[in-house]
Amino acid sequence: MKSKSIIAFLLLLSSSFVQTTFASDKLLVKNLKVEYHENPLGIDVEEPRLSWILEGEGRNRSQSAYQIVVASTKQNLDAGDWDVWNSEKGNSDATNQIVYDGTMLQSGTPYYWKVKVWDEKGLASDWSDEASWSMGMLNYSDWQG
Repeated sequence: MKSKSIIAFLLLLSSSFVQTTFASDKLLVKNLKVEYHENPLGIDVEEPRLSWILEGEGRNRSQSAYQIVVASTKQNLDAGDWDVWNSEKGNSDATNQIVYDGTMLQSGTPYYWKVKVWDEKGLASDWSDEASWSMGMLNYSDWQG
């Protein structure tokens, strides 16, 4: 009788461990890129394409939504003052070639961004690490000699 109790206890303990381990697994957003480059400088695309890679434990993991935020300074990004673009939560599994849709980008200006995603069960990830890009000269009149 004791051995059955011990086995039952061990099964309960192991199933509790498995549920706790997988229940808290959030997707991780990594490898943020703009126009296929990490933190590019001097891009000349007025509506750059953004992308990222997901990492997560378990099988059949997927993204069901994302939110992209862009700010004019690192301090604004960190403070939640996303003064350039806030895509809001958008239901999509896309992680590649997301077209920037914020305010008009300015020549010679740096931008800072990060991403949050929601998984197949609606669980939000943490914000990604921040990334950046800067714009090159977009107009002939921006060039000075």
